[in-house]
Amino acid sequence: MKKYLVKTLAMLLGAANLTFAQSIPVSSGAAICTDCTAPGWAVFADSHPDLSNTKYCGTSNLSWKFELPSPPSGARTFPTLFVNASATEEIQTTMTGLVVDKHYTLFLHVLSTITGSNTNYPIEAHATFVSGAKSDEPQNSPNQAFTASFGNDKGVWKKIKIRFKALASSAVIRFAGGAQIGSSGGGYLAIDVAKDALVTCNAGTNQVTLVPNPDISYNCISTKVNLNSKVTSSTPNGSKLVWYNEYGNPSTGLGEILNSDAFSLGDEIGPSKKVFAYYYDPIAECLNSPLSSASLTVTGPNEVALKDTVTDATCPDNKGNITQLLDGFPPSGMSTVWYTTSDHSGSKITSPSSSSPGIYYAFHQSIGGCFNTNKSKAKVRVKANPCLVDLTLKVKLQGAMLGNSVSMRNDLQLSNLLPIKDPYGKGQEAASINNQFFVGGKVVDWLLVEIRDNMNPGTVLESQALLLQTSGDVVDLEGKLPKFLNRPKGAIISVKHRNHLAVMSNVISFTVPSAFYDFSAGLNRAYNDPNQPSSPQLVQKNGTWCMWSYDVNQDLAGDATDYNQLFSKTKLSPYDVYSVEDIDMNGSVDATDLNMLHLGSKISPYSILLNY
Repeated sequence: MKKYLVKTLAMLLGAANLTFAQSIPVSSGAAICTDCTAPGWAVFADSHPDLSNTKYCGTSNLSWKFELPSPPSGARTFPTLFVNASATEEIQTTMTGLVVDKHYTLFLHVLSTITGSNTNYPIEAHATFVSGAKSDEPQNSPNQAFTASFGNDKGVWKKIKIRFKALASSAVIRFAGGAQIGSSGGGYLAIDVAKDALVTCNAGTNQVTLVPNPDISYNCISTKVNLNSKVTSSTPNGSKLVWYNEYGNPSTGLGEILNSDAFSLGDEIGPSKKVFAYYYDPIAECLNSPLSSASLTVTGPNEVALKDTVTDATCPDNKGNITQLLDGFPPSGMSTVWYTTSDHSGSKITSPSSSSPGIYYAFHQSIGGCFNTNKSKAKVRVKANPCLVDLTLKVKLQGAMLGNSVSMRNDLQLSNLLPIKDPYGKGQEAASINNQFFVGGKVVDWLLVEIRDNMNPGTVLESQALLLQTSGDVVDLEGKLPKFLNRPKGAIISVKHRNHLAVMSNVISFTVPSAFYDFSAGLNRAYNDPNQPSSPQLVQKNGTWCMWSYDVNQDLAGDATDYNQLFSKTKLSPYDVYSVEDIDMNGSVDATDLNMLHLGSKISPYSILLNY
């Protein structure tokens, strides 16, 4: 008796389970036929569907234009509906054993085809819930089960997933096709539903729950984070926890994060990424919800922030402090380091506050050695500084001395005779040099100033064509102090003029910010060869020391050749000229110039530069 009761109870429980086991009739029948459909399927309205196979449409008298592939279910037959632009045949069936408010997925396949006499393939397949169910797809209306476009997929089986919620223990679903509006002729829609096509979705409907403030941030590019560790809810049986990025589409599987327990933004740096958690049933291919409210933001490392990208090297060491270009501080536990390459494979900079001119890249690095990025965009440049020296230089020309004054005449400028371009071939040009408001002031003439090596005076390091003012000050074309390169080991200055003997200074300090030299301050201001003291390099006039005015032919010596050249020129008595023979620099070549040169020729001075 007891055994009978146990057996009876088992049968009742089994019957109960069968009652709630969801099912849908298969779409196949025993044989092909016209104006018929599979058992459990009903014809809607005045439709006349067929049961067909891969060769024939309802009857062996009507062949498909191309033989069809076997249906995925393995069935020998399947229903086909004629579809044209004006109408479509329809069939429907009933799903049973449903549980109200439970979610399901129905899998099936559809195919678009034509017979030899047809001209137009159906362009879509669709189904509607007549009763008992509503769609789970947010893009669908409640009774819209699915709509699928065939596109170019003609003559092939197309997989369809219908996700829905049961509103009753049974639900009616109706299938039809669609043709292009305005097209002539028609085609056929084939449907294939397998035995186990209807499955329960075990993902549930509850949202995934996360810990409070679940957002994650990390500072090392190599860090992996566990998204799953932020979940507090339990995963339903038969489902798994999945994550999608904010650009993903859970309905298609695009954007799924496959390594949620070791997630990384990869080599991306800077922007954050928002991710969403779902429960997913892999058998029913369904989610707990089409839209997740369980989200968190993952923020990876940032680039090193810069407030500027270029710094000038400072003088005199020509080094730059790249740390002053940083904006803010590194994250806790990290420090800012610098490399010569963007992938930190180059040389590490040990003294960033004293960096040579060049390109450098900033990184954040942890105590353990990991970096914020493997490809830094925090690029800075130390700009080479020429370390220019402002030269205050004073020199007087004997020929230009004005009467008993310590000033010189600027007759050439006043007479509009100074050349716009410098006479030394340096490419300098002062268009308004003869204007009384010229920015260079009262100009006597052009000079050539040379900076020479302190150990080898014969080596000219650089030279500039400059302007000599009536006060003896030497200025550039804007009336400012001329600038020359820094010479940490010192330098020698030489001054040349087109009809005066060149002079050379002693070795002087020539480092930033400025250097000063006054040739007019004394005879010893011009370097002289100690072995030939009888050849003074300067001459005194009006109580100031001047360059000799006796080198008309610029051979660095005042002698008879200069006198003869000047004597020949005085025969012509030219005036209003810019001429080397005009040694008093008043614009005329006359006896005054000749007498001045005659006095000097008795001494025959020569420039020390003859030795170099």
